[in-house]
Amino acid sequence: MDSSAVDGIATISSEESFPAVGREAIAEGMELKVRNIEEGQQQGDSTPADAPNSLRGTGEESVDLQKEIGSGELEEIVAVAKEETLGKEEEIEKEKAGLKRKKIDEDDLAAFVPDGVQASQGASQDTRETRDAKKPARYKKRKIAIFVSYSGYGYQGMQRNKGCKTIEGDLEEALFKAGAIAESTFGDPRKIDWARAARTDKGVSAAGQVVSGRFFVDPPGFVERVNSHLPKQIRVLGFTRVTGTFSAKNLCDRRRYEYVLPVFALDPASHRVESPTIEAANPGDNLGEAITSEDVEEDTTSTTGTTTGRFTPTCTCTSSDLETGFTFGDEERAKLTKILQNYVGTRYFHNFTCRVKPEDPSTQRYITSYEAGEVFTIQGCKFVRCTVIGQSFMLHQIRKMIGLAVAVMRGDAPETIFERAFRRDTKIGVPMAPELGLFLDECLYTAYNQRFAGSHEEVSLKSFEKEIAEFKTEVIYPHIASTEAKDGVFARWLHGLTKERYPDFAAQAPPS
Repeated sequence: MDSSAVDGIATISSEESFPAVGREAIAEGMELKVRNIEEGQQQGDSTPADAPNSLRGTGEESVDLQKEIGSGELEEIVAVAKEETLGKEEEIEKEKAGLKRKKIDEDDLAAFVPDGVQASQGASQDTRETRDAKKPARYKKRKIAIFVSYSGYGYQGMQRNKGCKTIEGDLEEALFKAGAIAESTFGDPRKIDWARAARTDKGVSAAGQVVSGRFFVDPPGFVERVNSHLPKQIRVLGFTRVTGTFSAKNLCDRRRYEYVLPVFALDPASHRVESPTIEAANPGDNLGEAITSEDVEEDTTSTTGTTTGRFTPTCTCTSSDLETGFTFGDEERAKLTKILQNYVGTRYFHNFTCRVKPEDPSTQRYITSYEAGEVFTIQGCKFVRCTVIGQSFMLHQIRKMIGLAVAVMRGDAPETIFERAFRRDTKIGVPMAPELGLFLDECLYTAYNQRFAGSHEEVSLKSFEKEIAEFKTEVIYPHIASTEAKDGVFARWLHGLTKERYPDFAAQAPPS
């Protein structure tokens, strides 16, 4: 018999001599060899062709091998080989059983689980579903334009101002409480691209203010949620989706303001300084420190300029105090409109603002139209609307435009004073009317609406005309009438329109 075959047989029981794969191969070959030996004893056949080469041999060699190593040792070798083979088979069976368990369907597996365990698993599943249902929906920010109406009474203007009560301050807080502004961006308007169409002065109201920014408007009910956190004098009317680059301020073509003026203020004989019951108001020029050219809209830093602090609470100056027989008919309306037309066009309004030098280019403004409307009555007092439309307005500009127009209408100043007021080399004192009668009526976005007519809804108050009319008649107009009846704001102001207080009223226009 070949010596290499004997050596292979002798070492088959040593686990350290071969790796697992080698031992398996040798065990397999040993099993074949033993089978061949047994068959060789009976038939003398050769080893099967598929046996390893090192274990191949003829029937004679198998008989010689048995004689050489002895039958007892051979049986021991065969037992070791079979034991390892059986161990391998057991491992294979375990792996098969594991695979079968993984493939068992959940329904079949549930049949083998106790009822208590099944209930626990069901409760866990319900807990996951409940937890998923309670997760807050992730909404996207939307760039929108918000339409707002408000009464400016008790507020230091529209624009937020640290330490002051402002319309923007209350509006931003309401948006935050309604979930429209995230906590991480609350208090930083730049992060949400906040912009307002116009800044309104202290005490000035608005029927159609526009604020733009990126807000969370979902789920439905955005307007109701915001209004639930606002006082009654501030109302969100609605909103519309706009382009990503939209700015309520920069894309506003024109702004329309309305000034509600008591008819008695236009009567030349009404509330003259000779009346002993009323003390004169200050002129409200407020000339002082310079401001930047950016402060061009109605600002929050202004003062009313209507009283001197010597206020008599019992005074109620209305049109019924002094009956003069004055009526505001078509002729008077045409006269007032003619006076207001002096402002139409491109003019230098350095005399109609404060703290701005005449050479500042921001003083040049374009007024589209200015006219007087029909007389209407609020709480028994007659008023007339003066409506102005322009691209933009400077600080106190509209109130001073009304102030000078009233002075001319009453005969306190000549109409030629407008020529002097628009001269860049001339500085004159111009009276400033009370903020009580002024409010922002509408912001117009004609160019934007035309450009994006096919892709976006127009930014317009057309859908809210009814709500705006109600807000005017229920909030803005009644506040003007009741405040005038109680405090006599316009009556006091009229007593300051004198040539002694405004010497430029008596000056003649220089030759052209």
